[in-house]
Amino acid sequence: LGDLDGDGDLEALVGTGRGAMVWINQGGAQGGQEGTFALSGQEVSGSQTRAVFLSDLDGDGDLDALIAGRRQAAIWWNDGQAAFTRSSQRFRYSKRHGLAIGDFNGDGWPDIFAAAYSSDSRVWFNQGDGTFM
Repeated sequence: LGDLDGDGDLEALVGTGRGAMVWINQGGAQGGQEGTFALSGQEVSGSQTRAVFLSDLDGDGDLDALIAGRRQAAIWWNDGQAAFTRSSQRFRYSKRHGLAIGDFNGDGWPDIFAAAYSSDSRVWFNQGDGTFM
């Protein structure tokens, strides 16, 4: 959940067995109210989605998405209006069981962490320009 279109209310980016879908808040879903949501029509991931993380990964003020599949994850850049474009960079991992986003090196940019149950974990450091190393 996050404000994906910049209007101050929460939208939902939900992972499914077919991909991830954006549900736009049409208003009313505040303070326990039921509200109305509309499917945006954009399939944000073309494969099975295991996890979705929202964070401003490029510093432009909107929430981007890190979408994890079975053995790789990809960043989807948000244009600020809840329309997403997939980054060309992939984060491949084998037998990794979890991902997290946080500033691991203290430079002010969110990094990507892959935790493993039986092997080494890995961090991809945000370079501040839309790339991770």
